[in-house]
Amino acid sequence: MAYRLVSVELPSEKIKLVIMKSSSRILFWTIAAPMVFTVYWLYMRFFCWHNFYYLLGDMPKRPYVYRALTIYIIKALSLVASYSVETYAHILIFISFVGFLISIRAMASFYWNEMQREFITALSAFALMPLMFENEHIYDIPALFLFTLALALMQRERWKTFLWVFTLASLNKETSILLTVVFGAVYWKQRDRKFWSLSAAQIAIYSVVRAAVMFAFRSNPGVVMETHFFLHVSAIWRNPVGSLILFAFLGFVLYAISKGFKTSPLFLRRAIVILPILYILYLVGGAPFEIRVFYEAFPIIFLLCVCAVIRPAA
Repeated sequence: MAYRLVSVELPSEKIKLVIMKSSSRILFWTIAAPMVFTVYWLYMRFFCWHNFYYLLGDMPKRPYVYRALTIYIIKALSLVASYSVETYAHILIFISFVGFLISIRAMASFYWNEMQREFITALSAFALMPLMFENEHIYDIPALFLFTLALALMQRERWKTFLWVFTLASLNKETSILLTVVFGAVYWKQRDRKFWSLSAAQIAIYSVVRAAVMFAFRSNPGVVMETHFFLHVSAIWRNPVGSLILFAFLGFVLYAISKGFKTSPLFLRRAIVILPILYILYLVGGAPFEIRVFYEAFPIIFLLCVCAVIRPAA
């Protein structure tokens, strides 16, 4: 019996789609990899190791000791394998950088086509740099990663995974409660049974985590929250040039956000509600010129600024 070979051709549109997706992924990693390594190298070049060693000590001050996740991950890994704590710090920060890029790529995929998404993702690594060189802590980049990942999960309404990430974010830094603020702002109009159950779950998780860490470190020196408001007033008086540069930078960011605000996605427009809250927290508890405290708002601010230049599809 003779067999005849039959050639089956895929539709040209499917072939184009496969090629485009593969090309966009190759383009993403080609651009993003050197960007990640460059930003990571610069961050570690100026990293404040003094803060890191202090948190590894026996009695670090409150409230910094409450941000326990990264320190205890490093301590646990040091018990498993006898590499230096510095090595584990490098690995943890690098993984967090990569995780942040993957998370913001997932957020951007909601609003832009594949080629635009890859460009925006790579650009986000460079845009981080103004926040990175002032009094860094080991928990900063993990906080950025976990917050961005939680926002991406919130976009997709993957609530079980979101709650797990929210728990980790709460162990890492107390500002995770801003995710609940974003959730309320985005889904307030629904206010159905799921809304209230998810809100209650977040509040319960946050309350348990905060109560646990505050109880565990109740004997440590320090206070629950430091207040630095008058330091800001003093810094403006002593360093008017630096203050002018900071205000000019913040003004530029607000202008960029407003430029495309009306046509930006509803999720981002509602989520930006955390920016004034973070600014108040910065004035009350942050150190002067320490704009790294805006890491949690960065993915929202960045994508809103992109909307002013690259019009989103949705």
